[in-house]
Amino acid sequence: MKFNFNYSNWIRSSNRAKNEFNLITLLIFILSCINIYYKINWTANGFVPAVNLWNPSWLLFGPLLFCAYKVFTGQTIKVSLKHALHLFPFLLFAVLYVIAYVYMDKNDPWHSNPFKYYQNTYIVIVISLLSYSTYIIRMVWRFDVENKPSTESLILSIAAIYILISVIMAMIYVVWGIVYVDTGIDYRLFAYALLFFSAIAIAWYWVFGKDHVLAEDELPARKVTGDYIKSYTHSALTETLATTYKERITSCFNDTTIYLDSNLSLELLSKDLQIPKHYLSQLFNVYFKKSFHSFVAEYRIKYVLELLNTNNGRLKIESLAYSCGFNSKTSFNRYFKEKTGFTPSEYQVQLNQQSA
Repeated sequence: MKFNFNYSNWIRSSNRAKNEFNLITLLIFILSCINIYYKINWTANGFVPAVNLWNPSWLLFGPLLFCAYKVFTGQTIKVSLKHALHLFPFLLFAVLYVIAYVYMDKNDPWHSNPFKYYQNTYIVIVISLLSYSTYIIRMVWRFDVENKPSTESLILSIAAIYILISVIMAMIYVVWGIVYVDTGIDYRLFAYALLFFSAIAIAWYWVFGKDHVLAEDELPARKVTGDYIKSYTHSALTETLATTYKERITSCFNDTTIYLDSNLSLELLSKDLQIPKHYLSQLFNVYFKKSFHSFVAEYRIKYVLELLNTNNGRLKIESLAYSCGFNSKTSFNRYFKEKTGFTPSEYQVQLNQQSA
């Protein structure tokens, strides 16, 4: 079976967030393959788990998926002590792994205390996978988008697979380590089969995903609620300064075509207007009453409508979507319909009828 993997399409965007997401999923894919190769052997009797120490890299799956979630939702991954704490369990058990490997009896591992003590700690994998995955599913599911982008679907799929793996591992811990029941089934094979499916899901996304882009323009506008505004109660942004910044933003979008840049982000706008990024978020959500992405989308759709009206609708919709700054046709169609009540094609048909 031959896959037509178009590398240029996969990496074509200079969108840093998209490239970061692809790198993270690549790391998850590689780790999945390494763990399967490390633990599962093919014998005359079929697939059999190897008698070796569990790989501490299992503790990287949760943090990596968490990073993918952060990139997907437009957050920045910073190198800091706080974020480095996510790696602490992996580093700790990597050290314990080395100690157990050095001191265990290689000829008879299960009669070696270092081997047994280390193997019995694998419940930490359950805790890690379950906690990260449930949190991510709960947070990502808040972005309730019709026709979910394949990026979001990938995150949810991997998180769901990790939850199933953690359930299987918890069951193994109870059956083999507490009640000592031998059912004759090696449930570890199911866990590694699921890990294999997570790697397949990533490969499927790379080859067949419709939107190898993230999400900044795929996410719906956040609802500006009282609780959300309350988070800015202690902000140093005064009314006078807010008014000045609002005028600067409005002038920029009215007098330039900065919104046509597909890579436009809060960070880039902050540098261009010399407004602190956290103030920009507050200005859009509280003062403009809409998210940054919705604000930019309105200008893009207004620009498209002017082009369509000037040319009596005789323009290709597909080329318009990308030329006006959208990274996907799906988000373009959604924002267009929100603005006009029609899909781009329906609107174009109306213009053609009027000019006939």
